[in-house]
Amino acid sequence: MSRAVDGTTPRRVQEWLRDRLFPSWLSSVATLAILYLAWKTIPSFVDWALFHAIWSPQNAGLCRQVMGHGACWAFVADKFRFFLFGTYPYDQQWRPALVIAILVGLYALSAFQTLRRSRLVPFWLAGLSAIGVLMCGGLFGLIYVENERWGGLTLTLLLSTLGIAFAFPLSIFLALGRRSEMTLVRWLTIAYIELIRGVPLISVLFMASVMFPLFLPVGVSIDKLLRAQLAMILLMIYFYWVRCQEVSSFDNQLMIIIASTNATRSPKCSPSAVDACSVKLYRPRMSTCFSLAMVDIRW
Repeated sequence: MSRAVDGTTPRRVQEWLRDRLFPSWLSSVATLAILYLAWKTIPSFVDWALFHAIWSPQNAGLCRQVMGHGACWAFVADKFRFFLFGTYPYDQQWRPALVIAILVGLYALSAFQTLRRSRLVPFWLAGLSAIGVLMCGGLFGLIYVENERWGGLTLTLLLSTLGIAFAFPLSIFLALGRRSEMTLVRWLTIAYIELIRGVPLISVLFMASVMFPLFLPVGVSIDKLLRAQLAMILLMIYFYWVRCQEVSSFDNQLMIIIASTNATRSPKCSPSAVDACSVKLYRPRMSTCFSLAMVDIRW
């Protein structure tokens, strides 16, 4: 209430607008141009996407009549099961639906940190075991479903989850190999990084699904789902390596700042060699050091 009276909040809003949107004449022109384009395009887009759109599958025949004037979302309502479950048997689609619910629950449990990390492990192991039983079947009276029938959002979540789980520890080895003093290991690591750096995921999946089997000997076959999973792991290793490099750079910057601060009070610590005592002595300053280090770090 006091902020509204003394005018602090409006002043802060004005300062934010001036600093972020109108810091210079060039930025001001760009901001005004973007606002003008938004004013011209957003209302017509909303009319096309929402008000003049066809939503019901029963009215799918009207899509051709409103072509160019309204969106046709009827196919989404008609094919939503395919988007979620792929070609999984219709009468068994409750199983991948339950898998999605389990994965979302595990994601939420991990993201909100309601439990300690050590206590999350049993939940993840039990959840992944239940997911394997539900998707494959063959146990507890469930019909066996081959993985060629898996698809949709369910398969995307499974591949992403397992890819992240396996790629994270492998990325640490990649980071160690990049900094290795062994020339062969370092150059092989650099070659892998430069090869994967500019390759999109769709190209990696295409190579794993279509091109890779052409190079295998006659009679040798690798499961298509396994090939796609390995392709995602190989690509995710690089992205995790990038994150490891950023975190390592941040840690170095943070330790240098702590050492520089501590050097003014203790001759034992210096910017070039930071010991454990500096971190313990200046733990209350960690938030300040974090803010200072973030200035030079591009996340």
